[in-house]
Amino acid sequence: MDDTTNASSPMAGFPHPWALAFSASGPGDTGLLLMQESVRVFEGGNLPGPGGPGTNSPEKLTQLSADFDACLQVLPGFLPRALEVHRMGDYDAELVMRAADDSARPASLPADAQLQLGVVRGSPLLHFTAFKLPRVAFKFMNGSPRISFGTVEVGGAKISCCVQQNTVLFFPSGTARYQSASTSDSTLTFDDATASNYFVLGTLPDNWFDDGSALTQLAEAAFSYPTGSTVTYTYDSTGQTVDVTSTLKTANVLGLPVNTAIHGLLPGHYLPSPMQDNTPVLQGNPTPVRSKAGKPMRFLTARGELRVFAASSFTCRYAYPGILPWVPPLDARDQEGRAQLEKWVNAVFAP
Repeated sequence: MDDTTNASSPMAGFPHPWALAFSASGPGDTGLLLMQESVRVFEGGNLPGPGGPGTNSPEKLTQLSADFDACLQVLPGFLPRALEVHRMGDYDAELVMRAADDSARPASLPADAQLQLGVVRGSPLLHFTAFKLPRVAFKFMNGSPRISFGTVEVGGAKISCCVQQNTVLFFPSGTARYQSASTSDSTLTFDDATASNYFVLGTLPDNWFDDGSALTQLAEAAFSYPTGSTVTYTYDSTGQTVDVTSTLKTANVLGLPVNTAIHGLLPGHYLPSPMQDNTPVLQGNPTPVRSKAGKPMRFLTARGELRVFAASSFTCRYAYPGILPWVPPLDARDQEGRAQLEKWVNAVFAP
């Protein structure tokens, strides 16, 4: 990120694969800063040896570096006072930007004009609502000539899309006009500024920017706006397992015939459990979002590979044998057990 940009710390863990920050670099540039996570895995130093300092093992540490590259700034047309939380679910949130005060708001804008944003942890989609705003500006931080326009069909309805770099913009055809002044600056102007206007920004994996199948699947979920999320737990004492069900509630804001939702799952959701003889954690068969070549949509994050599925809910089953609050005493005649316990205590706790 440019050192001259005054921004809040990125919300790195929420909502993967995006990171968000509120940028306040001055008049005309104050708004929402969107960042994409870039992860590097590289060889580090030697592992410490058992003999203490100076006895390093020949084996190397594996180090992980996560960088957040500012890719896009969303400018609402006024000077926001902050990025505020309007509503919070278990793993989704609705954020809002309002004018700092009357002096920061153009006279042509009503006092209640605002830009809302719905985010879901693990979703590549960011759901925006422009309320009583005539336009929203975008500033791509790394201008690129690679830009394409088109439409995708969702249940017979036309959705306009614009792809630049690894970012895609969706909005309903016939409700707004997208104008690009350059490869870095563009504007989305709404035909009816008195209404709530919807647009969605998504991020794509590398080399997916021209994949029509992936764009259609994202467009089908784009206007299913998050309205709440819950995580529920069901314990099976006989099987000693806990089912964790994550459910996302959505609103079909455009009334499209196709109304779906997508989830991004991290390794703890889909990898087999070593505590259960590597039995599957993810229950059922949620549908992966795939490219036209059949490749599943995945993002590399600091928490592991994020895999994207088309589903309104998913369930994970984990082993849970319970918590042992005390260690049963050893029989006085169990000399072998006592010797093993003494050996273990000395190895772990003795200085």
